[in-house]
Order: sequence, then structure tokens, then C-alpha cells
Amino acid sequence: MLDQSMLANILISISALLGLWIFFHWPYANYRRDLLQSRLFTLRQELFDYARHGDISFQHPAYGVLRTTINGFIKVGPQLNLIGIGFLLCILRSEDFDHREGYTERLDRLSADLPGDVSDKLRLIRFRLNFYILSHVVFTSLLTALVFLPGSAVLRCVDGIRLLKPRTTHLRLDRVDTAALAIGSGSTVLNSGYQLPGSWATARRAS
Repeated sequence: MLDQSMLANILISISALLGLWIFFHWPYANYRRDLLQSRLFTLRQELFDYARHGDISFQHPAYGVLRTTINGFIKVGPQLNLIGIGFLLCILRSEDFDHREGYTERLDRLSADLPGDVSDKLRLIRFRLNFYILSHVVFTSLLTALVFLPGSAVLRCVDGIRLLKPRTTHLRLDRVDTAALAIGSGSTVLNSGYQLPGSWATARRAS
């Protein structure tokens, strides 16, 4: 039989765990959503300012890809977590993706005519975007946070050195970025300037 002290300790432990669960899923989750949205708006503003200063044209397709991708993440930001990422990928059918070209290949192709420093800047913005999304997903999922919390220091170190070595960073969320690009475009039909020459639908019908 449990004595009163043991029962009290059990009730206190249960109450503490319940309190932590409530804190994680409401106040803390709201904070992380606000933080993500703030980061995304700041990153989009930085990209806009970069074009406004004349480093890249507003009409350049590489600029359009990044801005549209950021807009897509802003749209789904409030629902973005571990489950939300899975849902984001599920709502887009396999045929909605151009399997001939991934997001990284598309951005590299569209940036091919840009000076090296401009291409590096775009890659760095894309890296920061992926870092913000990955950090948000990790720290808004209780299970993921418990598993990956020891690695959070590594993520912070990567975030700290990205400005020094932008060419060495390979954090890529191609399929998630492609989904955000499609959502930012307003549909799964991407702007023709973002695609490979020729129609993907035509290629599918001909195959």
C-alpha cells in the first residue's frame, strides 16, 4: 500500500509532467511559430533589399524561386511541425513534381548566369531558410526534441559558421522546398520560368 508521502510524490510528478506538456504544446509552441514567422519575414525582406540594391533583378527567375518558396513557407508556417511536414508532402501528388529536376538543380540552373558572389548569396539565403525550417520542426515536436536535443548545439554551430563557409553547407530539404515553392505559386503548377524547357505534362503524355 502506498503511504501518503509516496502518493504525494506521484501526484506532484504527474502534475509537473502535465504542466510541462501543456507548456510545450501551447505557450512554447506559439512562441516557436511566432519566431519562425519573424525569421521568414526577415529573410524575405533581406532578399528584397538585396534585389532593391541592384545585386539581382526582381524579374530574375532565381530571385522568383527563392521569394516564392519563402512565401510558401509563410503560408504554411502556423501548421509547420513534424506532422505538418508529412501532410505538406502528402497533399502534393507525385505527378505534381517535375522528377527530372530537383529544387537544388533548379536553383543552380536558374543561377547559372549570375556572378559567383550573387549565386553564393542566394545559396546562403536558401541554407538559412532550410535551417530555420529544420530547427522549427525539431523544437516543436516533443519526441523529435527529446531525440535531437543533444544535437542542437551542433545546429547552432553550423548556423554560426555558415557566414564563413557558405560553400561548405549542404543542408537541403529539396522535396519540402519544392512543395513550398508550389504552394507559394498558388497551385501545383509552377511559373513556367521555374521549370525546365518544355512541358512536364506533355513529356508525361508522350512517355
